[in-house]
Amino acid sequence: MIALLSLGLLTEPTTAPPETDALYALTPGHEGPLLVNFWASWCGPCAAELPLLAEMDAELEDLRVVLVNIDHQQRRAEAMIRRLELDLPVVYDTGGELTRAFDPAALPASWLLDDGQVRQVYEGVIEVEQVRLDVEAL
Repeated sequence: MIALLSLGLLTEPTTAPPETDALYALTPGHEGPLLVNFWASWCGPCAAELPLLAEMDAELEDLRVVLVNIDHQQRRAEAMIRRLELDLPVVYDTGGELTRAFDPAALPASWLLDDGQVRQVYEGVIEVEQVRLDVEAL
């Protein structure tokens, strides 16, 4: 598990789990920061956050967002992605491998990765301006 401060921020960067290599493979040619977001179709705050993540991915040219869905039934997640008309890479973690590696305490939860390091952890609905500031600081 990744050590967190009570505010959800890391005390210092830590090495990202080895499973993140597969997430970077979803964004070929991108070498900048990656925001990994864990969500579920049954999570109301997740549904509210997903459009914000798509906007961030489009607006922040250095950042790419990858969604990790933890639903046991992939079709529910796919239906939500279609309904929200999202164009983001999605990993369906039906086996729970990524969920076990990152161990989110609650949903939604996001990890800001850069150069193989976890730079920030966000719990709950993300604050776009905070992510923007964090990405600029990298």
